[in-house]
Amino acid sequence: MTRQAPTVVRAYRLLLGAYPRAFRDRYGFEMEAAFVAERARARGPVSYWLALLRDTAANATGERLRRLDPWHRRVIHPHLPETPPKAPIEMIFDLFREIRYAFRTLRRSPSYTTVVIAVLALGLGANTVVFTLVNALFLTTPPGVAEPERLVRITRTNGDSRSNALSYPDYEALSDRNRTFVAMTAYDPSGLAATLGRPGTADRVPARVIYVTGSYFDVLGVNAVLGRTFTPEEDRAPREAPVVVVAHAFWVNALGADPTIVGDDVTLNGHGFEVVGVAPPGFVGSSPMEAAPDLWLPVMMEPVLDGRDDAFLIREENRVINWLSAVGRLASGVTVEQAQADLDGVNAYLTEEFADWNEGLGTLVTGNFMYMPAEREEVLGFTRLLAAVVGLVLLIVCANVAVLQLVRASSRRREIGIRAALGAGRAAVVRHLLVESLILALAGAMAGFATALALARVAASLLPLSLTADFSPDGRVLAFSVALGIVSAALFGLAPAIGAARHDVARAIRSRNVAAGRSPARSALVVIQIALSLMLVTGAALFVRSLVAARAVDPGFATEGRVFVNLSPRSHGYSAEQTDQLTAEILERLSASPAVAAASAVAMSPFRGSWSGSFTPQGGDGPDEDEVRAYFNAVGPAYFETVGIPLLAGREFEAADGREQASVLIVNEAAAQILWPDQNPIGQMVAAVSDEPVDRVVGLVANSNYGQLGEDPEPIIYQPIFQTPPFGLNLIAASRGDSTAAAQEMQRAIHEVDADLALRRVLTVEEIIEGQLGTYRVGARAVGLFAILAALLAAVGLYGVLSYLVAAETREIGVRLALGATATAVTGQVVRRGLVLAVAGVGLGLVLALALAQAIASMLYRVSPYDPLSFVAVPILLLAVAAVASLIPAMRAARVDPMEALRAD
Repeated sequence: MTRQAPTVVRAYRLLLGAYPRAFRDRYGFEMEAAFVAERARARGPVSYWLALLRDTAANATGERLRRLDPWHRRVIHPHLPETPPKAPIEMIFDLFREIRYAFRTLRRSPSYTTVVIAVLALGLGANTVVFTLVNALFLTTPPGVAEPERLVRITRTNGDSRSNALSYPDYEALSDRNRTFVAMTAYDPSGLAATLGRPGTADRVPARVIYVTGSYFDVLGVNAVLGRTFTPEEDRAPREAPVVVVAHAFWVNALGADPTIVGDDVTLNGHGFEVVGVAPPGFVGSSPMEAAPDLWLPVMMEPVLDGRDDAFLIREENRVINWLSAVGRLASGVTVEQAQADLDGVNAYLTEEFADWNEGLGTLVTGNFMYMPAEREEVLGFTRLLAAVVGLVLLIVCANVAVLQLVRASSRRREIGIRAALGAGRAAVVRHLLVESLILALAGAMAGFATALALARVAASLLPLSLTADFSPDGRVLAFSVALGIVSAALFGLAPAIGAARHDVARAIRSRNVAAGRSPARSALVVIQIALSLMLVTGAALFVRSLVAARAVDPGFATEGRVFVNLSPRSHGYSAEQTDQLTAEILERLSASPAVAAASAVAMSPFRGSWSGSFTPQGGDGPDEDEVRAYFNAVGPAYFETVGIPLLAGREFEAADGREQASVLIVNEAAAQILWPDQNPIGQMVAAVSDEPVDRVVGLVANSNYGQLGEDPEPIIYQPIFQTPPFGLNLIAASRGDSTAAAQEMQRAIHEVDADLALRRVLTVEEIIEGQLGTYRVGARAVGLFAILAALLAAVGLYGVLSYLVAAETREIGVRLALGATATAVTGQVVRRGLVLAVAGVGLGLVLALALAQAIASMLYRVSPYDPLSFVAVPILLLAVAAVASLIPAMRAARVDPMEALRAD
């Protein structure tokens, strides 16, 4: 070298004198060689020497003052004395320098940086969105609630099942006799649709009312922003406290934020009430599973607004109505277990005192006051599914980025070798690469947090639940996103960094920037990506197959062009006879409408709840006097024509089947077969166990679903709606065209008859059916979306590895082509490499998919967890995707010019 440029080399040797002797002895020769090679490629000698002087000053000084690298001191310079650690301020400055250098390095590779951040944003964003749901549903308490850790949910149980409600008398007993609660409260979560009016104005505002006990706001620790909340005295006797507390949003939007509203009189369904307070902003109740109320009324006003007797508030022989949810505030220092033991004692008293209707009932205390136990399990089930899916997507993302890191680290072997030669120890190299990974991960985390800001509410809409929680990401979500980014940086950055730091310095300096050769780590990561992707895609295929199977179920009635509207005439003061007259008048108007083909009424619409009772056949050859348990419902004239249930024999109900006429029934095929096997049910007599009258069967209809979609044929007995107490009223119309037009026509007809009637719900049958498909829809849409994303990421990972190999082996490929190899042979070799990795990933993925299928078996509908179509089609699809991902770099390899490839080095 000295014969080629003796003066220049001697000048560089003088510069090397700035480094410690041990460093020069170890790396001097390699640095001279690197200097000669770099100088030959330098564009200008002046700028090159200036940069060299600057770098030498910085690096030589750093080498002589190195204190943070114990490995370097111990292995490279064992003769150096132990030195004290750097001061914190020096460490901070070093970290800033490392970060600044990492930013400069990433800026030099904008394409790589952009791709990595985008891929990380997908994985981290998906996880942040799901955590936003978890945070809103389980980690954030309702606004305004004080000391939520002391609140518990109280429910009644029946054997192994958990009831969603308890009766008012049971609530009174539990509240009065317990010794572990400061206080208890109960409320009606179902609510009531009402119409609010103000004296002196004709305006009417629809409002949702919730009944609560007098201690409701005190137990939750919620204080009014205007006026006051309820007092215990307002919960003593029925009908004696017509007071109301207004929700803050309703006060602003419907009442114009009138500050003088407290003390004013309003009407609810024509009944007078006094406004005593306004709830604080954001408070919409104790549970995100319950619809937000507009008004709160004392439980004791339920008989007034609902227009019925005191049956919901008292204990009657042979009848206890469970309709309330209960929450308790524990006394200081009391645990959930102690409260459970206390209420067990109260429950023993109830069982002894009221044995006829308390036998077998228990009381359950749960620590999460926001949910009924069954509701919590349902919400947890959906969030666990989503969390598992996005967690797998994040693993695939980390594997994908790790592949890119390994490829990039291989292309930076020379740079890393020179850094090591200039004094950077292995720990320093690892630290630098990890800082780069951390910067990328944090950028991805910020993009993920922005994704959560934009898509959290959309993700919540995927859940088949009506939720009132605020899904806006908060500081906890931001902290989660950052923490997940740091963990991800360790997952995808640590192994490539350690691998890059292990390279031999002299060999790295003499090597090209792209190092050829196979990497087991890269191949393993690609195989893992493909395996996880196959598992997710197979799970998505099973959910899609379940959704298709569920949608193909024939419920036994028409699903298109049918609209239900729910009313509560009784809460507007209508008597049974007035309700009949109202129903008949509305149906008459609907029948005359050109937008409506047919119209009728029903007490309970399909899948929106069910009634059941015991019946005994009278006479005939059947099991006389044997009780038969069956569903029952009350329907109006032309109901079966309107909903599309075939009438098999006899007749439908008529308007003449009123309260003064003989009691008649219509049964379905399942009920007829059980009550009168192999007999004609028309004309047969049947009696309800709890009633004295005997009813005559006048019609036979086909089986249809009532309780849930796809249920086995259940016995159903239909009664005329004009012969039953008016518990509820749903009007149904069959549209001649667009169901929206029919819904508008129904609302118009109702308000023409009574403008004050509040419409509780307007639902199409399609919407009701979709509500039954919640689990399968979430699985098909959410899991399917992420599965497609995972498959694309796996294809990108495979493409990246093969592209790198083609670039690394350009010279070898050129030699093969120059020696006579055909383009087809070169293409086949690259594709075979990709398919070998793909087949290995598919093999591992099938094992994982079998385990996943077993785990989600209970969530599938009429599809085997080992569905042959899914387990055959998905591997073939992924292999096809892998073949395409392999073919692109393979075709690039086949186009290599042999002469240019041979001159490339």
